[in-house]
Amino acid sequence: MNTHTTDDIEQVFAGLTAQRHSGLLDPDDAYDVLLRFLAHARTTGQTRTTADELHTAIHQLDGSHVFGGRGTLRTLLRNAAADREIRITATGHILLRSDAPSDGGPEHTWIRLETSRGAEVEIVGADPWPDYQQQAPGPAWWRCTGCRMSSGRLAQDLDLMRIEATGHARDCFARPAPAACTDAH
Repeated sequence: MNTHTTDDIEQVFAGLTAQRHSGLLDPDDAYDVLLRFLAHARTTGQTRTTADELHTAIHQLDGSHVFGGRGTLRTLLRNAAADREIRITATGHILLRSDAPSDGGPEHTWIRLETSRGAEVEIVGADPWPDYQQQAPGPAWWRCTGCRMSSGRLAQDLDLMRIEATGHARDCFARPAPAACTDAH
């Protein structure tokens, strides 16, 4: 994992030049800025944030006017999720890679359940589940985003995982993990 000091983050825009026609960074440069900012957040112990918190923190840095607005950030976050740098939950939280579920290979969330206090219990599989397919495309496993319990690393039949995950969602009193503060001082 890359480590960046606070000074590195404060200078993240140094040396970058905006495109002449748009006044904004080249998309590859903007993506690099986002990845450096996320790496810095991880080194400070953050495990989750939101797009709004990232936007606020990035735009507190000198030279950030060339980064772009919320639309640019959301596009870059979708790219980072596709590259498995982060995960974006259904509630809009951004789980940094070290906090993103990683059991069993590349993951696709098939089912989300909610605990009585709002944490999510995700049932995931290694393959996407096409809309037209009625049967699960393979085995699954579950994990709770509140208390961090899971079915473990061994994927099993979807019906068994659904029963276990539903029971956990019913019995778990964990709240969703709080969004981490982004402090760009």
